[in-house]
Amino acid sequence: MTNQIPDHINFGYIALDAIVASHTNPRKTFEPTALAELTSNIKASGVHQPVLLRTLPASRLEDTTHLKPRPQYELVCGERRFRACHAAGLKTIPAMVAELTDDQTLEVQVVENLQRTDLSALEEAEGYEVLMHSAHINADQVAEKIGKSRAYVYG
Repeated sequence: MTNQIPDHINFGYIALDAIVASHTNPRKTFEPTALAELTSNIKASGVHQPVLLRTLPASRLEDTTHLKPRPQYELVCGERRFRACHAAGLKTIPAMVAELTDDQTLEVQVVENLQRTDLSALEEAEGYEVLMHSAHINADQVAEKIGKSRAYVYG
């Protein structure tokens, strides 16, 4: 794959109001009961795995002008944790910040989400299609990236 992910990532605690969710996250549905359970867990013991962010891209400036304070970051991975932290009333979240292009962001989101077991079949299929088109790869290469068979991806 040509979209190498940067090897330099900054880590810190970022204010939730400095983050905006991504429009390209393949996960579109968030099961309310599971999200409530995650919120309870976070209230009880905090966030144990950081989310992945990137600096807010220029393409997102126009659709975030109404937000106060204006976000500085776009969420790449970890939207369930992000939502649960909001619901838990936290002000910050542990985060890794990487400089990612739009293509790299989409690839990370698709691969990360497709490794989950609770995606709907439609979300999974759409994720494979997006990954193939955005990264200009075929189903065989997708299968290799996600550790599934070629037949699984085609199915």
